[in-house]
Amino acid sequence: MTKRTACLCAAVALGVVCAEAKPPFGGTIFVEGKIITDDDPTAFAGVKPAGRGERVMFDRRPGKGGRVNAHLFTATFDDGRTVEVQVNPEFDAKEALAQATKYMRAVGQLPAALRKHIEIVAIHKGKKGFGGGGKGLMIHTGMGESYIRSGILAETLCHEASHTSLDRYHARAKGWLAAQKKDPEFISAYAKKNPLREDIAESYLLYFALRYKPDRISEKLKATIKRTMPNRVAYFDSLKLAMHPVKVRGAGSGPAAKAALAKPRRSITQYGITWTFAAAAPCGRFVTGDWWVVGPVTVTSVTPVPGPGRHGSVVNPPAGTTQGYDDRISGFDASLRAAFPLGLKRGQSLVSTASVETIGQRTPDTVRRQYCRGPLRTAVVLTCLGGPPAADAFRPAYVGTWKEPFAASQLRLDVLPRLKAPKTVPAIAPYMRDLERIWLDHMRQWVNRKMHPLENMPDYGREITHIVSDVGLLVLLADPQKQRRDLLLRYVQKGIDTYGVTRSHADLWIGNGGHNSGRKWPVLFAGLMLNHDGMMRVKATFQEDQQTYYGKGYAGQKALWTIAPNNPNGRHEEVDPKTWKTFGDARGNNGLKAEGYRKLNGPTWVGQALAARLTGMVACWGHRAYFDYVDRWMAEGGGPKKGFVREMWDTYRRGADAVGAKVQARRKQPPGAR
Repeated sequence: MTKRTACLCAAVALGVVCAEAKPPFGGTIFVEGKIITDDDPTAFAGVKPAGRGERVMFDRRPGKGGRVNAHLFTATFDDGRTVEVQVNPEFDAKEALAQATKYMRAVGQLPAALRKHIEIVAIHKGKKGFGGGGKGLMIHTGMGESYIRSGILAETLCHEASHTSLDRYHARAKGWLAAQKKDPEFISAYAKKNPLREDIAESYLLYFALRYKPDRISEKLKATIKRTMPNRVAYFDSLKLAMHPVKVRGAGSGPAAKAALAKPRRSITQYGITWTFAAAAPCGRFVTGDWWVVGPVTVTSVTPVPGPGRHGSVVNPPAGTTQGYDDRISGFDASLRAAFPLGLKRGQSLVSTASVETIGQRTPDTVRRQYCRGPLRTAVVLTCLGGPPAADAFRPAYVGTWKEPFAASQLRLDVLPRLKAPKTVPAIAPYMRDLERIWLDHMRQWVNRKMHPLENMPDYGREITHIVSDVGLLVLLADPQKQRRDLLLRYVQKGIDTYGVTRSHADLWIGNGGHNSGRKWPVLFAGLMLNHDGMMRVKATFQEDQQTYYGKGYAGQKALWTIAPNNPNGRHEEVDPKTWKTFGDARGNNGLKAEGYRKLNGPTWVGQALAARLTGMVACWGHRAYFDYVDRWMAEGGGPKKGFVREMWDTYRRGADAVGAKVQARRKQPPGAR
């Protein structure tokens, strides 16, 4: 926690300093009250008691800190974040809940970027200063009441949360220090006295006011901010920080962008599925084409009309072993199905499907590489929002309750390596079609393929991974005419969606033949583009990781492949190929079958492994055996033998890690520094 004094001198409390001091203010939280008001939206969704527990709680009051049996609560936010709230046992249980609710609602009014690294909020009695840093915030309710009366509670939390979520990444960053040097002066005496510890927090609050609440500050204050710290303002602009739930016309930090066009509609039709509303509601499209509606809204009907076990709709579908779309898919659970009329709430995603009459029949719009094993023709998603999003907003993930917002303006396109294209570059149009619609992909194990709609995606993992690998390399090529920009947007959307699936259930895509590859790289790439820690270090089960390991191969190989970790014919590469026919069980799960699947997967893995190297994401992937195995596969003459991926491998594999290191170096710099 930062060492802020509980009370500043009277001059500082008034937001001014003595005439001889150069900074215009003493401390910025006192400059302008009501930058954030009680009427502003909050991402806070609620708190749930989590019992009592021993916690070490820092307390500014002398002799009060240390280990206590705290009241514990779990605070949730509508963008998927959670925080542990620790309330000092000097409050009784009822008071503790009330305090947790009051202050977490205010925390929820802060931009997502400031809440990003808050894991703990500690609440005590006493009239002592708030604190921020490490992994949390500290609140003293006596001082909190004083801040509330002065109209600066949220402003103070903004300052402290800047310590928690921004200081560690930016206070010593070259770009920030350069901005300090170039600017005429520090914004406050407090910042000038503590340039490494307080300048970020002191500056961000007034930056926030200038960029996102300009109607709440005077023209004189705007001019002072611009005159005093223009380079700091530019630095914050460059970060493109996530601002949810702040009502802005753009989704990233910086000058407000244009809001999405909202047109009142009584119904929406997409890909042959129609939603009808009880009354006209503002509607529009996300940057990738899916629809949103401002709610809450009543959906009176959907067509095709849901019937017994057919044409199912589900709100915030959970990932796992159940689904409510069609009873010809494993795990059918009718209780998941939405009933109409349906009250759709803000922050909810309505996934609606259309079934085919006979499994195995192709439709005119069936995507390539579809073997027609499932009963769904297509699936679409309608997202209910509290207001129009940014014009370039991505659709929030459709699975579960994690709905963190993102926008194209946040993309770190500047980190891409912009590689020279090889001789063979495939046409973009087929891949645009592959990624056009949602990939309905949230069932566990191989039965997932039967849920993949004919017109949305391939049903088999091998074909999915071909697309992931090809597009993963296409978007790394130089693109001066921006011909592949929309392809990149759709690819990032797939990563957001897949990460949303992992937030609902983290053990879906287990190693099993050729079913479950191709899910990890879109998540990591989206994380790289959006600078999102959770995506870049996604924690879930992925087939590529379960199917590769280090061992002693029959010919001295070290990076090995297995069909499935616990299969009778698993680890077939550790035994003599002459024994493969009998290695396994009597039902045909032998070494020959495992080797067949090894050869089936091999060509599909090459592109995504190379893409990870070319972007420096091997460490984030977190399973080195996969990359060493792909190297071995190619060294032994594995495919692809020709075409785009092969040419990219031959051209760039030798220097891929060096290219990736440069990408990561750029990622650590502010956008535009290239």
